[in-house]
Amino acid sequence: MSFMSIFGILAGPLGWIMQLIYNLIQSYGWTIIIFTFLVRILMFPLTLKQQKSQARMSAFQPMIQEIQEKWKNDRNRQQQEIMKFQEENGVKMSAGCLPMVVNMVVLFGIIAVIQAPLQYMINMPADQIANAVSVVEHYDPGSEISKNTYTKESILIGEVLDNRDNTAMFTDGVEVKDADGNVSIAKVDKEWIDKVLNFKFEFMGMNLAKTPQLALDVYLILPILSILTMFGSQLLTMKTSGQTQGKGSMWMMTIVMGAFFGWYAFTVPVGFSLYYTASNIVMALQQLLVKKIHDPEKVKQEIAQEIEERKKAKKAKKQVVLKDSSGKEIVKEMSEAELARLRIAKARELDEQRYGDDKDADAKGELKGEEFEELAELEEAGDQEVLKMEADSPEQLILGEVDEDAQQAQIEAVKAKPGRRKRARQNKENKAESFVEKEKATEDAEKEQGEG
Repeated sequence: MSFMSIFGILAGPLGWIMQLIYNLIQSYGWTIIIFTFLVRILMFPLTLKQQKSQARMSAFQPMIQEIQEKWKNDRNRQQQEIMKFQEENGVKMSAGCLPMVVNMVVLFGIIAVIQAPLQYMINMPADQIANAVSVVEHYDPGSEISKNTYTKESILIGEVLDNRDNTAMFTDGVEVKDADGNVSIAKVDKEWIDKVLNFKFEFMGMNLAKTPQLALDVYLILPILSILTMFGSQLLTMKTSGQTQGKGSMWMMTIVMGAFFGWYAFTVPVGFSLYYTASNIVMALQQLLVKKIHDPEKVKQEIAQEIEERKKAKKAKKQVVLKDSSGKEIVKEMSEAELARLRIAKARELDEQRYGDDKDADAKGELKGEEFEELAELEEAGDQEVLKMEADSPEQLILGEVDEDAQQAQIEAVKAKPGRRKRARQNKENKAESFVEKEKATEDAEKEQGEG
């Protein structure tokens, strides 16, 4: 399956929509322009979402760079901190990709329609198109238009229009031989020849079904306009999106795309250049509108305010009712970081109570396979029970002894097996220490900012 045949699936419904427009206005050129306008309107919500995503990324970029600089000597920690920052602030690196993907899919779908107007606009049957190709190749053996997928129908339309006074060459047909040597007559029904002749391909003195050449004529105008408007649209997008990083790579991509579409404009009918020019102009106008809705400078101020409010909320202390082992309630005011440290301390204490009397078992060997997994699951279940916080107000953190009667027999059975639990305890301690270090680093950084 060829690359363009994949997009031919989308070309069917797009061609049907263009047919409806053409039947109303009877102009192929204005059909392309109006269709372009409708497509851009339908894609406007995605464009708006892309602008918002780019504006937010522009605001977050300096903060991400600070994290990269702070942990430049520790790649793992750097990655962890960036992921944590993205999660806390709802940063999605791929959020702005969807509009570009949709735009490219629609672009190649419309290319499939424009390069095959006989199939998608006139609904000419495939066997009639094949017969027309055979007729042209019979009178011009060197043309071999059947081998050129991109310009085949463009050449056919040109031949029909150039021979409007000699349509009998198509309707009378010619003899052709198949691979087995069988002879048949390849001819085109007059109905389809008339439909091609009556279709309004002309627009501003150009036949939009014709493939442009590198020559000084009117057909050179639209390909040049399509490239110029593309550069203008991309420049406006970069300025209005607020992006300050990666401008060099964005410009390089724009140049590469400009070169590609510049070459491609001379391999497909000029109707493509009209579509691309109209699309770039509408995109530029939309970009000016979305900038007013999601101005990068305003988005930066909003994000700075959001981050400041989160910092204040994190530092704010809340009333917490603690229950000690005797059941006595103690009311304290604690921050989120202090609560987290308290939970870790209690978890370590309970861990020591459970396994502290069995340290000699560490010298007996390692737990293996199911034994290690079984003990790890029991420890995790116990810790989850200890660290559970009820959602009442004021919040309650139950720090009393955990009822282990339901688990004790299983725990003792695992502990009695030869082996040690050093690895399990060490993993838990490493995670706890890492968490405490992160919280302490965050608090120190906030204190430094406050003092500054």
